[in-house]
Amino acid sequence: LLILVLAVIGMDWVTRVQKFLLLMLIFAQIDMLVGSFLSGDTLYVKSDARHAKGFTGWSVDTANGNVDSDYLVSEATGKKESFMSVFGVFFTAVTGIVA
Repeated sequence: LLILVLAVIGMDWVTRVQKFLLLMLIFAQIDMLVGSFLSGDTLYVKSDARHAKGFTGWSVDTANGNVDSDYLVSEATGKKESFMSVFGVFFTAVTGIVA
């Protein structure tokens, strides 16, 4: 009976932590979406520094360049990577804690 009580109390805390982490992920996604629309110099980063790191913002040129992505050949398998193989790494890294 004691082990059952400990398991139930423990699961309650796990659920609370997972809900908190889910909220943090949601806020991070909102922050990225809002930040993607900001352009020009900001208090923290200059526009040139942002472009040097590869962030170009929303533009038709960037979208056209990303539509037909040029995935590299994997050194491990010798096969060309696909969208699903790259997405599989991203999906697990982001949602593994709340899956």
